[in-house]
Parts: sequence; C-alpha cells; structure tokens
Amino acid sequence: MTPDDIRLRSQTMSRLGRGGLSGGLTGVAITVLGLLGLSTGAYYCLAASVADDESEASRQDSWIAVGVGSGMAALSTLAVTYGLAQVCQCLRKQREAGREMTTLTTHVQFNSSREVESRDYV
Repeated sequence: MTPDDIRLRSQTMSRLGRGGLSGGLTGVAITVLGLLGLSTGAYYCLAASVADDESEASRQDSWIAVGVGSGMAALSTLAVTYGLAQVCQCLRKQREAGREMTTLTTHVQFNSSREVESRDYV
C-alpha cells in the first residue's frame, strides 16, 4: 500500500464513521421540540375546556384557545414525525457505513526475518 492509499482509506473511514450524525442530532432536537409543542397544545386545549365562566366572551376565548392548541398540536405532530424520520435515516446511514467499513478493512501481514510464525493484523 502506498501512502496515498493509506491516506485515502483513512479519510474514507473517517467520513463513514461520521455518516448521518448531524442529521440524527437534528432529528432528536426536532423530536424533542415537537413533543414540547404537542404537550403545550394539549395544555391549551385542556385549560380551555375547564373554564368556569359561562359568559359569551369566555366561550369565545375558550374556542380560540382550543383552536390555537389544536393547531399547535397538529404542527408539533408533523415536527415529531419529521424528527423521527431523521433519526431513522441516521441509523440507516450508520448501518450502511458500518457495512462499507467492513468491506474496506485490509489485512496486513508482517513477515520477520526470523523463523517466527507470521501474524495477521487488521
């Protein structure tokens, strides 16, 4: 193996080792924020449903709160779905990188001038 081959192999292994990590971290962050938004939307809906005042303005405000909470929950559900898709894509890329790394492994055999049994190093 020439030094250029070793450098190329090292760069390829480094790139494969990092495969998909930024997308996975982004997916985790989006999922956490989506869950936070989902719980906030559920809280708005729950708080609006337990209103004690029966006035017209209170009922109007409660419907607005339910609408805002439902909209927030719907958008948060999409964010959670997207975040989980990013995490799954990251895991898939990591598996593919692991498979490719195993195909790139090379065996180097060192021979000594003494009469010693040769060994394989990976």
